[in-house]
Amino acid sequence: MPAIVRSFTDPLEKELYWDASFTIAFHEQQHDKHDACVNFATRLFLANVNSYVSDWTLNEFAFYLIRRHLEQMAKAQGLYWQEFFRQHPEAIQPALRRVQVTLRQLTAFTIWLPSLGTNFCDLILELQLRQWLQHLSVRESFRVAAPMAWQTFAASTFDDALWLMKRFNLLPTDAFHIAIAQTFGIKAIVSLDPDFTRVDGIIVYAP
Repeated sequence: MPAIVRSFTDPLEKELYWDASFTIAFHEQQHDKHDACVNFATRLFLANVNSYVSDWTLNEFAFYLIRRHLEQMAKAQGLYWQEFFRQHPEAIQPALRRVQVTLRQLTAFTIWLPSLGTNFCDLILELQLRQWLQHLSVRESFRVAAPMAWQTFAASTFDDALWLMKRFNLLPTDAFHIAIAQTFGIKAIVSLDPDFTRVDGIIVYAP
């Protein structure tokens, strides 16, 4: 059974996960779905819907911004963007500054979900581990806790994503978006990618 598909004018869920395709369209003014995505994001904000993104969303979004910048630079020299980047690695710096600004803007609308999901969150909240970690730096705390999360819980986000790939013929990134959302109990996803509509048990909002 496929996903439940809703339009941007249909009733809203209390929580909603943003994939990268929606996030890019929301940000890029030249995108043909930009206005529709901005209006929907504004509707979510005004309705007090909790909107979430994950590392996968932010990674895809950042890569899109960097690649687009390098493509524009490379075009002037008649080069493919990757070849241009190999010859001029410093050309990435303006794009990185733009990534930092746009990600800060995104935080006004969304909440970040860590990729390890509740497995990681539950682990670092355990009393004994929390008391131990308070003596470590934040970086060292994550370095210690993250491997323990993988070892402590049999069902990881990767296992869930792999199952979704096999069951619904999904690409890895799409499967990870769904797996992370489901780990946190979020059933509704907003996406411009029609592949999400093949997955049963979720709600997909699309323009």
